[in-house]
Amino acid sequence: MFWSAFGLWFDFRPVLVRDTSIHSKWLWERFGADFDDLTFVFVAHRRPESYDWRVPVLDEDLITGVGACGTDSRKSDDTYESLLVMLMEQ
Repeated sequence: MFWSAFGLWFDFRPVLVRDTSIHSKWLWERFGADFDDLTFVFVAHRRPESYDWRVPVLDEDLITGVGACGTDSRKSDDTYESLLVMLMEQ
């Protein structure tokens, strides 16, 4: 649930690196893709519009998206899950 709430408040993307030992100068991959364990490194920026949103007092409300997008309804973001699905296609 953390990641589905995190994506509401922050724009985040995986860090990409280019393997210079390979002759193709266009080959980019996710940093950590060749590590033994599944590792992600992200760059995140808080969404500018989120500074106007009400931050809930209760952790449970925050983690379920209350206050995000300026509404009190529960919501989520699927950015992290999409990144995981893209890994499966490799």
